[in-house]
Amino acid sequence: MKSKKPIRIKITETYGISYIVIQDGYVSYIGGSEIPLALSNLVGNKAAELRFALQDVESGELALKIVKAACAINKKAALIELL
Repeated sequence: MKSKKPIRIKITETYGISYIVIQDGYVSYIGGSEIPLALSNLVGNKAAELRFALQDVESGELALKIVKAACAINKKAALIELL
Protein backbone atom coordinates (compact mmCIF):
# COMPACT_ATOMS: atom_id res chain seq x y z
CA MET A 1 0.00 0.00 0.00
CA LYS A 2 1.43 3.34 -1.07
CA SER A 3 1.78 6.10 1.51
CA LYS A 4 -0.25 9.24 1.13
CA LYS A 5 1.57 12.45 0.37
CA PRO A 6 2.74 14.05 3.63
CA ILE A 7 1.14 17.22 4.94
CA ARG A 8 3.75 19.89 5.67
CA ILE A 9 3.15 23.03 7.72
CA LYS A 10 5.75 25.77 8.02
CA ILE A 11 5.83 27.80 11.23
CA THR A 12 7.72 31.08 11.34
CA GLU A 13 8.48 32.47 14.78
CA THR A 14 10.63 35.35 15.95
CA TYR A 15 13.57 33.00 16.59
CA GLY A 16 13.35 30.85 13.45
CA ILE A 17 11.46 28.46 11.23
CA SER A 18 10.12 25.02 12.08
CA TYR A 19 7.92 22.45 10.38
CA ILE A 20 5.21 19.99 11.31
CA VAL A 21 5.08 16.97 9.00
CA ILE A 22 2.17 14.51 9.12
CA GLN A 23 2.41 11.23 7.24
CA ASP A 24 0.62 7.92 7.78
CA GLY A 25 -0.60 9.02 11.23
CA TYR A 26 2.88 10.00 12.40
CA VAL A 27 3.43 13.62 13.45
CA SER A 28 6.94 15.09 13.52
CA TYR A 29 8.01 18.56 14.52
CA ILE A 30 11.43 19.63 13.26
CA GLY A 31 13.52 22.76 13.28
CA GLY A 32 14.72 24.49 10.15
CA SER A 33 18.06 22.72 10.52
CA GLU A 34 16.26 19.32 10.56
CA ILE A 35 16.67 18.81 14.29
CA PRO A 36 13.71 16.99 15.91
CA LEU A 37 11.87 19.20 18.40
CA ALA A 38 9.27 18.53 21.08
CA LEU A 39 5.78 19.80 20.24
CA SER A 40 5.71 21.19 23.78
CA ASN A 41 8.25 23.79 22.60
CA LEU A 42 5.51 25.10 20.33
CA VAL A 43 2.28 24.66 22.30
CA GLY A 44 3.33 23.91 25.87
CA ASN A 45 1.14 21.50 27.80
CA LYS A 46 -1.26 21.17 24.84
CA ALA A 47 1.31 19.11 22.89
CA ALA A 48 -0.39 15.74 23.37
CA GLU A 49 -3.78 17.16 22.37
CA LEU A 50 -2.25 18.68 19.24
CA ARG A 51 -0.54 15.41 18.31
CA PHE A 52 -3.76 13.41 18.80
CA ALA A 53 -5.75 15.90 16.72
CA LEU A 54 -3.24 15.75 13.86
CA GLN A 55 -2.75 11.97 13.75
CA ASP A 56 -6.03 11.27 11.94
CA VAL A 57 -6.26 14.44 9.87
CA GLU A 58 -7.01 13.87 6.17
CA SER A 59 -6.46 17.31 4.65
CA GLY A 60 -3.80 19.97 4.82
CA GLU A 61 -6.41 22.68 5.31
CA LEU A 62 -7.80 20.99 8.42
CA ALA A 63 -4.29 20.39 9.79
CA LEU A 64 -3.45 24.05 9.23
CA LYS A 65 -6.59 25.14 11.08
CA ILE A 66 -5.75 22.86 14.03
CA VAL A 67 -2.14 24.10 14.26
CA LYS A 68 -3.21 27.76 14.02
CA ALA A 69 -5.73 27.28 16.83
CA ALA A 70 -3.15 25.55 19.05
CA CYS A 71 -0.54 28.24 18.44
CA ALA A 72 -3.03 31.05 19.03
CA ILE A 73 -3.53 29.86 22.60
CA ASN A 74 0.18 30.34 23.38
CA LYS A 75 0.61 33.30 21.00
CA LYS A 76 3.78 31.67 19.66
CA ALA A 77 3.97 31.78 15.89
CA ALA A 78 3.97 34.83 13.64
CA LEU A 79 3.13 32.97 10.43
CA ILE A 80 1.76 29.48 9.87
CA GLU A 81 1.36 28.21 6.31
CA LEU A 82 0.70 25.04 4.39
CA LEU A 83 3.49 23.92 2.07
